[in-house]
Amino acid sequence: MSIIFLCAVIAGIVFAAVAIAEGKYNMNKEKVIKRVYFYLISLITLITIVVSVGFLLKSALTSTIFTQADEYTRHSEPPPELFLMDARGYEMNSTEMQCEDECEFSASQKEQAAAWIEEYHYWKKGRNGYSQKQRDIVTNLSLLLVALPLFVIHYRSVQKSSKKASGEEKSHQVIRPSYFYIVSLVGIVMIIIYGSMLINLGLKTYIFTGADDDQSNYRYPLEISPGTVTSIASIKNCQAICNISDETVVLAEQYSDDFETWNNQNTTPGQKQNEAANNIAFLLVAIPLFWYHWIVIRREGRNNIS
Repeated sequence: MSIIFLCAVIAGIVFAAVAIAEGKYNMNKEKVIKRVYFYLISLITLITIVVSVGFLLKSALTSTIFTQADEYTRHSEPPPELFLMDARGYEMNSTEMQCEDECEFSASQKEQAAAWIEEYHYWKKGRNGYSQKQRDIVTNLSLLLVALPLFVIHYRSVQKSSKKASGEEKSHQVIRPSYFYIVSLVGIVMIIIYGSMLINLGLKTYIFTGADDDQSNYRYPLEISPGTVTSIASIKNCQAICNISDETVVLAEQYSDDFETWNNQNTTPGQKQNEAANNIAFLLVAIPLFWYHWIVIRREGRNNIS
């Protein structure tokens, strides 16, 4: 969304400048302002469509071809750690609660354990399902369903106005060619960036296979923090006397295995597939985006000269 906002701001500045330039040739200021409005809305909605379609294509690619990309995304974060805090607000790093005669869990510590269970379940769902992916699809599909009809309405209006304009008026237009050149520029920049990234990925994968073996790409194994070890042991020790649910104890017992599995996984294949899906998706959007707008502006430029 920040990219869309930035592009909208830049487009607003550019169109303000070209509106001033066109206003020198057109005394009808209201007509110029209206033209700026329609082209500006067309540009903003088009950028929104490009971004949303790009991410939707990426989701389709990761679901059908680059299936390991989802594994990389789901496994990017370790299972949430449990930090029980004492009455002073410090982490319990070394002293386990034994609960030999009475429950040593405070009400606050029980709330912390309950919050950890909820986070742990969320992590497991993300690890084994596609909830995050579905949320991304819904978000981008919603943007597309809003932006697409707005773009069609405003773009058809500017196209009709261009066809009705006289030859002299077309020769003095600044806003219309600026719109097409801006979109063409966005398209060619996307082609350069995502095309070069895709080539870079292909070279490292199939030719220069040692490029990923340097220390910058190495993830050092992590260890469970002492506070989590102490907190999990305390849950096991105090289950009976504190009426801690069996579900909480089961999760506590599973934690070390889940953490070890995450710690030892090889994320490189999934990471590469994630990058490939992203680059291909936005290339598939950028190429027709650039090609259409470049063809239109070149054709209209030749017609105005003739």
